[in-house]
Amino acid sequence: MEFTVPGRAETEKVSIFKKGECVEEDLKRLVGNEIRVRANGEGLAKLQVVKVYHTLDTEQSCQRLALKVQVEGKVTYTEEVLEDYSAYEDYGPAAKPEGEARRRKKREEPLSEIEWFDARTRRRRDTGQSDKPPAAFTYTVCISHDPSMNLSGMAIVDITLLSGFEVDTEDLDKLKDLSDQYISHYETTQGRVLLYFDEVPVLEDCVQFGARQTVPIGLVQPASATFYDYYEPGRRCTVFYSAPRRSAMVSTLCSGEVCQCAEKPCYKERKSYDTEVSKKTRVDHACYFPTVQYGYTVEVVNVSQVSNFEKYQATVISVLRANSDEGVAPGAIRTFAKRNQCKGELKAGKKYLIMGNDGLTTDTRGHLQYLLDSVSWVEELPDFGSKCDAKRYRRYCDEMKGFLADYQIDGCKQ
Repeated sequence: MEFTVPGRAETEKVSIFKKGECVEEDLKRLVGNEIRVRANGEGLAKLQVVKVYHTLDTEQSCQRLALKVQVEGKVTYTEEVLEDYSAYEDYGPAAKPEGEARRRKKREEPLSEIEWFDARTRRRRDTGQSDKPPAAFTYTVCISHDPSMNLSGMAIVDITLLSGFEVDTEDLDKLKDLSDQYISHYETTQGRVLLYFDEVPVLEDCVQFGARQTVPIGLVQPASATFYDYYEPGRRCTVFYSAPRRSAMVSTLCSGEVCQCAEKPCYKERKSYDTEVSKKTRVDHACYFPTVQYGYTVEVVNVSQVSNFEKYQATVISVLRANSDEGVAPGAIRTFAKRNQCKGELKAGKKYLIMGNDGLTTDTRGHLQYLLDSVSWVEELPDFGSKCDAKRYRRYCDEMKGFLADYQIDGCKQ
């Protein structure tokens, strides 16, 4: 059996030699595309294909179980992330990049005693001192549940640590051994910590423990945490948590094991009435540099927070260009996402011209969802009514109309 995708060089091969043999193959390299199958040989064979859509949304599982994970501290990086810091909420004027020599010096300087003390005294649970160097990071884990769930008793919080981090086991020992016994047991493996709770409160209750950064890293991506009933693990809540604010954090937009890297700089919203925006600049962006794979005009109908992203559901008004999203058409609903750290935002009820690259993940309906990054062109459509009738705005509106009409008909051949 040979599995291929039209237009791509990847090939997966599966061989069956014995009568009655069953073979299961995971075609991860071909996921998200039309797959063609070619069979050679003699005999009868049955092929069964299971296709699963993974989505980013986790809120539905957290309606009756609640979990929050927060990290405080100062991340050490191996190098600066090169991007436009002015496009980020986390970076004010005082947090913009400094000279390279000064940055290197700051990274090499250890935290002062005051800074260490401050990091430790923010803890809700005082777990005492340690002979080891103080933990520079504080994990706060909060849980609660709806009393109608009738939990079996024991519950587990499974936390994937941020890359390059390790947990302070002395803190966990004290949480377990103190008279109040905030946790009944814990387990640690490489990059993970499991907290066991004999009882889960109805009202939110929190525990805190320290963690150390053992390896300086270049990019910090969000990690997941899951809270579930020990005896009924299907009853669970999964959330994602991020590095402390004011860190050069980089995110991934994921559907199951398929992730779209979100490390590019933020998009910059264009203004229709800006002298630097014209029909030519739109064509150059779409066709020459950086080039795009889709172009839509849309109206935003809903704005929501999901994990580390702000997501926009929008109705497609017109399809100027489409690539791998075969089902997109006027009236279709599509989802666009941006990192919470990016300053730009789309507003419900507003209409936009959006151009960019196809998404690699899907929404709850199985449709592509699109990441807004530095390759994306985002521009609120001008008011083609009274404002465009004014002489001072007429030229800008005419150029937008000309671009929309020509790009939809001729694409990059205009």
